[in-house]
Amino acid sequence: MIRHGSRLLLLMFTLALNCHVLAADSIEQRLQVLEDKEAIRTLIFNYGRFVDDRDWDNFANLFASNGGTWNGGMGIAKGREAIHKMMTDTMGGDNANAAGNGLSNVHLLGNEIINVTGDTAAAISKWVFVMTAEAGGPDFVFVGRYEDTFVRENGDWKFQQRIVHGDISKQVNLPGLNQDENP
Repeated sequence: MIRHGSRLLLLMFTLALNCHVLAADSIEQRLQVLEDKEAIRTLIFNYGRFVDDRDWDNFANLFASNGGTWNGGMGIAKGREAIHKMMTDTMGGDNANAAGNGLSNVHLLGNEIINVTGDTAAAISKWVFVMTAEAGGPDFVFVGRYEDTFVRENGDWKFQQRIVHGDISKQVNLPGLNQDENP
């Protein structure tokens, strides 16, 4: 049986040990993690920007050169060339203007939780896919989440794997998008 004084001593020892572990990371290490998280956040936002701009060259380069993978409602593509081809074949090369002509769209991204471990990382984040409605104005078509793994390549963060989950969807006819799967 541990006496009250022994419990207090054990508690103080545990707190001191935890403080030492927390202090073990240098300011430089903690700053590096913050910089890495910000770089990954920028990568996530560039993903949406390049999809909306139909900039498939830059989009494909967001993925790791050693077999980065995109997995979503349009299929699975592994490698930059396959990712580029899949996006070009399914979404085309033009995001029509916001005046209501065609299938113009915008990604809204956020709520990212990023965990960095050295030169690899993982994240979950939320997304909303907004299109121009037939009558004009925004039409919220999909809401979902991304599950990502990342790798640092030559000092830059890249998607090693992006899994796209469509959690809420509106029935729409989008070329190349299998409505029975996650967008």
